[in-house]
Amino acid sequence: MAEQPEAPCPGSPKPLLRAALRRSRRDFLVDVGAAERTAANARILTALRPLTDGDEPVAGYASQANEPDVLPLLADLHTAGRTILLPQVRGGRMDFVSWSPGDTLVPGYAGIQVPETRGGICEPGVLLVPLLGFDREGGRLGQGGGFYDRFLERRPTAKRIGVSWSVQEVDEVPREPWDVTLTAIVTELETVTIMPRPSPWDGDVRA
Repeated sequence: MAEQPEAPCPGSPKPLLRAALRRSRRDFLVDVGAAERTAANARILTALRPLTDGDEPVAGYASQANEPDVLPLLADLHTAGRTILLPQVRGGRMDFVSWSPGDTLVPGYAGIQVPETRGGICEPGVLLVPLLGFDREGGRLGQGGGFYDRFLERRPTAKRIGVSWSVQEVDEVPREPWDVTLTAIVTELETVTIMPRPSPWDGDVRA
């Protein structure tokens, strides 16, 4: 899902990193070809299934550009009785609305595909989160709009699963104070489980 980029902070390395990762993702998919892309996407969906177990609503996205496509998994979960949600941006705020297979998707904010019929807003327990880059500490580089970070600030207990191609991994995602850490990242090669960072007060004995 593409987010409307915001003006970069002076001196921020993120715009250059985003551009480089877009090129890497595009080149990767050109190199592997259509058949391998389909197989790689299937491996991602298979790895996501056990991470979406439970009965809480699952939020996903309608893929844009070169993002992995999670709608087939969402359709299967809907058939199994789960509530499925897609993002919708209004007035600078992102919420999630209900989606069913067969619902018509139309371009919304910044070209994001959203259900044509506006369903009720619902709070997800599991989010499948698109990204441009990730690191093994759970850092996520998005498109720059900050919608997911602002949403997750309101819903800090939700499971946050980044969905990505393996070539989008970087050594370290530049962090801002408001950036929210993922709980796992799934690529066509592996699932990266993020261990919670210890509190700086762990082991401290206070008077």
